[in-house]
Amino acid sequence: MDALLCVLWMVQVAMQPLSQLAGDGRLSTQQQIDSSHSSAAFTVHPHLQEAMTGKFESPTGMMEKLTNGRLRVDFSLKAASVVFPDRQRITTLTRSEAFFDAAHHPIVHFRSNPFPMSLLRDGGTISGALDLRGVSKPVQFVFAKAGCAQPGVSCALHAAGNISRNAFGMTRYKMLVKDNVDIVIDVRLRKP
Repeated sequence: MDALLCVLWMVQVAMQPLSQLAGDGRLSTQQQIDSSHSSAAFTVHPHLQEAMTGKFESPTGMMEKLTNGRLRVDFSLKAASVVFPDRQRITTLTRSEAFFDAAHHPIVHFRSNPFPMSLLRDGGTISGALDLRGVSKPVQFVFAKAGCAQPGVSCALHAAGNISRNAFGMTRYKMLVKDNVDIVIDVRLRKP
């Protein structure tokens, strides 16, 4: 009888689309990030000037709902898409090997640790790994309390965090730019 149950379970799993299997074999569902209605920005703090904000175009990724009711976020940015509006010289420098090194490290990637679904509604801190310039470091983002009943679909999910640029190998221009970088992300999900 146990062998029959095992075979039936294997058939059920085999019939599920691959996109519904979590890395550990548990069934999950995914919602893609709506790139056209999502944004990612960061602010750097020069020592002798006002703060400057850069933006990434077309963030991609997904929110994955695991069967245990927890969620996981997977979020990617193209390093070469970064732009400082009306500051072409700063844009070019930011894409260069001095900062993002977009030619050698084209993707900036964040993958969260699983977190409770209630965090989207109530706000709170998520942790995960940020991969930037070939360096992976643990980081945290704080989600704001949602302003609607369907966070991410009816209203954007708003998250903010702070990283050390030195921790990711961006050590040039220390005399001109401070170490801390503020990050703000607004995510809308495609309707399921």
